[in-house]
Amino acid sequence: MPKFVLIDHSLKDLGGHHYPYAYSVLSAAERCGWEPVLAVNRRFAQRAALPAAWRVHALYAHASYSRHTLDTQARQPGDAPASTGTPGAAEAARARLRNWWRERARRRLARHFSRDCARLFEREALQAGDLVFVGTVSELDLLGLSAFLGKSGIGADCDWHLQFHFGIYVGREPDYAAQSHGATLMRTAMAQALRQSGPQRLHFYCTTEQLTSQYRRLGVAPFETLPYPVHELFRPREPGAGDAPDAPLRIACLGHSRREKGYGQLPHVLRELWRDWFAPRRAQLVLQTHRGAQRRALEALVAALDAAAAASSPRATPVPARPPAPASARAPAPAPVLDFAAFPLPLAAYARLLCGADVGLLLYDSTRYYARCSGVLLEMLCAGVPVLVPAGGWLAAQIEETNQQYLDGIAAQARASGLDAGALPADGTVPTAPGAASLLLSCAWRREAAAGEYLRIECATQPAVGPAPPPAIVIVGPRAADAPVRCLFRLPPGTQRARITTRNAWQDGAPPAGALSAALLQHAPPLGALGLTIAAGSEVPRLLDELLRHIAHYRQSVRAHAAPCAQAHSGLQVLAGLGARIAGGTGTT
Repeated sequence: MPKFVLIDHSLKDLGGHHYPYAYSVLSAAERCGWEPVLAVNRRFAQRAALPAAWRVHALYAHASYSRHTLDTQARQPGDAPASTGTPGAAEAARARLRNWWRERARRRLARHFSRDCARLFEREALQAGDLVFVGTVSELDLLGLSAFLGKSGIGADCDWHLQFHFGIYVGREPDYAAQSHGATLMRTAMAQALRQSGPQRLHFYCTTEQLTSQYRRLGVAPFETLPYPVHELFRPREPGAGDAPDAPLRIACLGHSRREKGYGQLPHVLRELWRDWFAPRRAQLVLQTHRGAQRRALEALVAALDAAAAASSPRATPVPARPPAPASARAPAPAPVLDFAAFPLPLAAYARLLCGADVGLLLYDSTRYYARCSGVLLEMLCAGVPVLVPAGGWLAAQIEETNQQYLDGIAAQARASGLDAGALPADGTVPTAPGAASLLLSCAWRREAAAGEYLRIECATQPAVGPAPPPAIVIVGPRAADAPVRCLFRLPPGTQRARITTRNAWQDGAPPAGALSAALLQHAPPLGALGLTIAAGSEVPRLLDELLRHIAHYRQSVRAHAAPCAQAHSGLQVLAGLGARIAGGTGTT
């Protein structure tokens, strides 16, 4: 029986995504006739939670994450760029010292990874047809692994699969040309690693197409994209399971509350939706955080909003005091606005928390997450939870094609009803007809538009009386096979006209799409299917209100999508992506 050796030196406990990733892949390998071997961080102490038949080695000294790596995970939001001026002697000396210290730390990390690999394969002898998969790799891990392989010659007749999770560049493709220095450093480090490696067959992967494109730009090795597996616990709950008829809709912000995950936007969301959703306890925020100050600030805001609402309400007529009712006769206390969960949670508890959500709120920084995979997002889609995600990147791409197909259906219905779309006037102004409730826009993507360009569309409405509301904003990207790109705007009652403006979302060039057409609809269908994408932080309350008001529609759409999503993100699909045997027999194909 061939071995499937999965190395994840960042796996320290059962919290987070490293454990379900390893479990999903190794369980699939075991079902397909492989002998599972798992190598983890030396801090891992939950061996009893893993299947007894697996051989587990807790011996790696360091995780893959380090501030000394060259990938974007090591850079924090707001890091100051390097000075472009001429440094003085003292500053130059400090820079040399920092560089010397950093290179020393980098060599140490690579050396320790090489040492721990040697220890692992002293215990686990490899034979022809065995497979080794390093689930999370940095360029420092690659340096250590290649040094070990070059010296030992172990596994020359095996396949070694290495997966990179974090980017080289910040931003989108048009931004990459200005980041040649960082790319050169990464190219040099990886080329050095490959020169010292032995004859072993190395295969390289990333978790998203955008990341794969970044690493291919280096030109050091061929890279492919692997699907990201989702544990089988993340499946839609039974309709109505555990829900009281008057239970609030649970809006979940889950995972590590790092700065780039947008938790700073939550006060704005609470204030804007307070009257309609949070004050009457029709909605509840479900949060994972280990930051005490963050939690206390949100609790203080909710208390202040509650106090302000109580102070502004009419005073009730005093009534005579009476004895308290017995506990059995008292009405249940209203659900709290904020429901905090620990981070990290054991997998089963985390799965219950996520599957019990009604809406997933992913307020991630769209630039930092342009190319990054999100396990939380995939878990929500597999669990049938509608989502709000940042526009213009990998996260939006997970829902946008299904959303576009839904809008194609609305366009077809409009044509069948005799509501043909007309070309948008040059000034972008659309006079509205009486009773018009929605505006459906369609555009054609320009063939010459570069990868990483997106179209920003603003819809400003003018009512017959009163002040105009803020413009609604949408950011859309290209579709396959030159299909039209669409978006839907809600028209407030009494709208006299709407004015559409477009521009390139993040670049200075011309808009990447044109030939806009508009159709006025007499009804107000939901704006999407699986969820919605966030073009700006100011849009979050409007979009969240849309999801909550049409929750039955979004829930039904996502649940219909959940099974194919889970199939596409299974451990078996990872094995297939690795070229591993996924049926009977021995060896690999």
